Amino acid sequence: MKKLYIYIDETYQLHKAPQFYAFGGFLTNDIEKMRSEYKKLLRKCDAIKEEVKSNDKKSEKIREKIIKDGYLNENLKYFGISQKRDQNMNYEYFEDNIYKQEIVFYESLLKILLSEIIKKYGNKIDISINVEVDKIDKIKKDFYKELKDELKEEYNLQWIDIEIRDSKQSFGLQLADQITGIYREYIKENRYEEFIRSFIINIEEPLSYN
Repeated sequence: MKKLYIYIDETYQLHKAPQFYAFGGFLTNDIEKMRSEYKKLLRKCDAIKEEVKSNDKKSEKIREKIIKDGYLNENLKYFGISQKRDQNMNYEYFEDNIYKQEIVFYESLLKILLSEIIKKYGNKIDISINVEVDKIDKIKKDFYKELKDELKEEYNLQWIDIEIRDSKQSFGLQLADQITGIYREYIKENRYEEFIRSFIINIEEPLSYN
């Protein structure tokens, strides 16, 4: 049975305008080829020796290379989900504490995103999900186990795993971070619009009133 590898990262800005929360990333069936091609790209940017986060100075060059990379754009499937925090929000989800609101954004948007990916690709594949480790313990470990069990039952999956990893040890998560950085700039400044149109999934404002 084929295995689908999903790499996801988050980005948000809740303390100043525009206020938003978002996830971005990609999926692939061939992680070895993905790693090899992304490492080649990083070498061209003189960025192979250290992790370059999407808000670092070198990331602009890396993003431009990703957008023009033939292999990555033909073989990886990009996705994103975003929610602006404004008067259209369904505030029944929230408390006044912005820290608690971050948790609701994270958990709600991640669940919606993974559900849409699974619905699009069916239940006849094994699914391996990789997300960045939460360095400030915002999200409890139990959340991932409960989400995995819920998705497995709801979509009748034969096998699914959610792995929490440090991006320093994962080129896949580093690439997901850069894709999410592109998505962030699209949300904030409407940059990279043509690239965003290539996303297999782009969900906007799922927690807003219709």
